[in-house]
Amino acid sequence: VNSPILCSYDEDVLLYICARMMRTYFYTFLALSASNAITLAVMFIYCLHRSQHGNEESLKHEHFAMSQPQPQSTTLSTVVLEQTESTGFNPGNYTLDFYFTATVRPLQSAHASTTIYFITPTYSRITQKADLTCLCQTLMLVPTLVWIVVEDSPSKTPMVTHLLERCNLTSVHMNVESPDVLAIEQRYLGLKWVRDTCRSNNGCNGVVYFGDDDNKYDLRLFEAIRATQWVSVMNVAFAGAVCVEGPYCVNGKAKKWRTGWDRRRKFPLDMAGFAVNIKVLEKYPNVWVGKNADNSSVKIGYMETTFLEMLGVTKQSVECRSHQEEILVWHIRTNKPKNLTPNALISSLEI
Repeated sequence: VNSPILCSYDEDVLLYICARMMRTYFYTFLALSASNAITLAVMFIYCLHRSQHGNEESLKHEHFAMSQPQPQSTTLSTVVLEQTESTGFNPGNYTLDFYFTATVRPLQSAHASTTIYFITPTYSRITQKADLTCLCQTLMLVPTLVWIVVEDSPSKTPMVTHLLERCNLTSVHMNVESPDVLAIEQRYLGLKWVRDTCRSNNGCNGVVYFGDDDNKYDLRLFEAIRATQWVSVMNVAFAGAVCVEGPYCVNGKAKKWRTGWDRRRKFPLDMAGFAVNIKVLEKYPNVWVGKNADNSSVKIGYMETTFLEMLGVTKQSVECRSHQEEILVWHIRTNKPKNLTPNALISSLEI
């Protein structure tokens, strides 16, 4: 192949485009004659070669163009590759009826100055690394966020330490061992860190949210909770023994509540179903999640409602953040994979 095929690109972007092309036209590739298949394969080898060694000349091809973003206040962007129709694109002797454009869309936030303090209790299990990795890569897309990870462990584990080092996030890593009920001491320690930090900085402009490591989050959730002025509530899927637990919102107010378990609770919510502005925590410095007024542990299933009631929250004062009745967070509860066979050769690897 002697004619220029592709313009110069970052290697990762070019490899991704090549992979998309191969996947999209896999069956077409199989149907080609031997000579045509060889030529198409050479084209992709040439593509990879150019991505690794660069172009000797400055090539600008109209069929591959990446729009360059203007400088933004946020550091992270979402890159979307779109398949588009094209005519007359002839690499070698072939006519491909498509090309790809890469559009860079920076994440926008109307409340970027408000920090989200995302408190995640975690404990050792076979799916822990998978859950934390997935959550890390979701939170990396969220601007102005501090990830507070608290292990249920007598010491910080190397796996979580290494994962947080690789995760491009502002993070805090702590540990405390649970004497009885899982996650109470971890949320307490995370909340204490937020309060101590804000006190030492003469106040914070932020919102606290308790996010478990095995939940799944829509990115719109973070902008919804970032706008919390006092206490906001939202729906959570697969919680409370129903498909959806949380408020039924009308004009931003909770009119009714959905739940399948103990309707006597004043706030039938999952732990992922509310966010609290730090101003509230400053007003009630002795209120802790999972703790009664006498510092005893709250009964399992009542931590959320007890915490909000002790913060002076009423059903009339809560802010509804359920986005047009859409679900923005799912309480998944990752299950342990079944029928695992021990493998001595990889026993030392972090799964």
